Amino acid sequence: MVEVNIVDTDNLAWHLAQAFSSQKNVSVKQVVGRSQKALSVFKNITKDLVDTQNLKSVTITIIAVSDDAIESVYKQLPYSNGLVVHTSGSTTMLSRKQTNNT
Repeated sequence: MVEVNIVDTDNLAWHLAQAFSSQKNVSVKQVVGRSQKALSVFKNITKDLVDTQNLKSVTITIIAVSDDAIESVYKQLPYSNGLVVHTSGSTTMLSRKQTNNT
C-alpha cells in the first residue's frame, strides 16, 4: 500500500486527494492546511488533518503549495525518509543538503 501526505488545501491538492483516494492501492494518510475551514473539505478522504509539524512519515509527500513557499515547507517537514515531490513545473528540485535540513 502506497501512503501519501498532501501539503496544501487548494484546488490541485483537492483533485490529487480525490484521485489517490479512489485507488485501491493508495491511502491518503494526512492533509496539511493552515485553516480548519480549508481542511474540512478533506474530512471524507482522511481523518488526519494536521499542521506540518505533526506529519508522519509516509511513502510519498506531495508539496502542492505556491512556488515561492516550496522550500520553506520542505524545510519544515519533520522527517527525512520517503519520497518528497512538489507540483511546480518551474521550481528546481531540492535536497536536504541544499536546504541544510538533516
